[in-house]
Amino acid sequence: MSIDVTREEINKGAGLTTIIDGKFKSNSAVIRFITPLSENNAAANSLAAQLLILSHNKYGGLTAMTDFTNKLYGASIGASTFKVGDNQVVAFTASAIRNEYALEGEQLFEEIIKVLLECIFEPAEFDDKYFELKKAELLSAIDSEVNEKRTFAIINATKVAFVNEPYSIPAYGTRASAEALTKEEVYKAYKRLIKTAVVEASLVGAGSFEKATDLIKQRLLSRKFDVGSYPFVNYSPAKIAVVNAEDRFDMNQLKMVMVFKTSYRNDAVNGLFSALFGGTPFSKLFMNVREKLSLCYYCASRVIYEKGAVMIDSGIDPENIEAAKAEILNQLEEIKKGNFTDEELYNTKLALKGSFVSVYDSPGDLAAWYFTRYARGRVNQSPDDAQKEMFDVGRDEIIEAAKSLTLDTVYTLKNNGGDE
Repeated sequence: MSIDVTREEINKGAGLTTIIDGKFKSNSAVIRFITPLSENNAAANSLAAQLLILSHNKYGGLTAMTDFTNKLYGASIGASTFKVGDNQVVAFTASAIRNEYALEGEQLFEEIIKVLLECIFEPAEFDDKYFELKKAELLSAIDSEVNEKRTFAIINATKVAFVNEPYSIPAYGTRASAEALTKEEVYKAYKRLIKTAVVEASLVGAGSFEKATDLIKQRLLSRKFDVGSYPFVNYSPAKIAVVNAEDRFDMNQLKMVMVFKTSYRNDAVNGLFSALFGGTPFSKLFMNVREKLSLCYYCASRVIYEKGAVMIDSGIDPENIEAAKAEILNQLEEIKKGNFTDEELYNTKLALKGSFVSVYDSPGDLAAWYFTRYARGRVNQSPDDAQKEMFDVGRDEIIEAAKSLTLDTVYTLKNNGGDE
């Protein structure tokens, strides 16, 4: 695919990536504030982000901001929080249709970016009503992760597998920390975030971004940042002995999460291995643990690239837990021995090819792609380049990656009545 990607350092701790693709009918901006994950600040940063969008001096509040974006032909503005490796990312987004589609030649993209930057850097005082509303929404989001037992199991397994590492902290923070927040504490967290976070911005779409780029550069050049170095990639060492942990809830289907650690530092190989192991409908785990032996309802593998870990999560009947665990380990041994065909490997590559190609379908996906490449030290690596790298991976590299895995954690979420 033909796109033009450039990245430049604006000043210390601030970068801007511009992605031009003429097929898009809308333009998008993402301004990310990157800070080390901390239990003290995670919830406060997340809540601050939501409040900033409603704290514009002219368009303060949900009604005024909605009226403003509607006048820009349905433009949007928003905020989200997630984690990448040991860092929390607070992201502010804005999008609008391309200026040439405006009926009277309005500068839609520049206007929405201008307002977004004012929300971030010149907010009005946080409103008491919206503080309580957004705090309640944050608590509800945290609670929903407990209610969705698969997510809850993954969160708790992460806490055990990466204990004493920032990655163990949920992106939104804990319920206790969120519940204790005051408006004053959230504002202090916002001021700290603005001053100390690394900023990584993206502009994606078609046409000239000269004015939009100038607006962002002016803001980031005028700010006095006091930033450190916050690396995303920090491989987690395997524990000396496997840790087994469990929790119990009123539920029927048991959840099991197995976390393996690796020292194998090749994203293309690790990703392909994980897909072959348990990432497709014809993977080793799906075909054997689920289909052939009927030991689980689902059994999926994914890589945590920034931490050097592979996570297998599954839904199992209580009586099958030991058999499922044994078969998961057995299928890993099969890959270590090279007991997979060239056809299986090639079909896995074909399955992954679609995920690379689909990145080009939306501005948001492209912005996310190039940000994750930046986070993993592969600045400006295109989906096409990553796809080629993946197709060049051979079976010996897959075997080597499999052999590097060490079982670190087995976490189970069981029903209160036990396994009988």
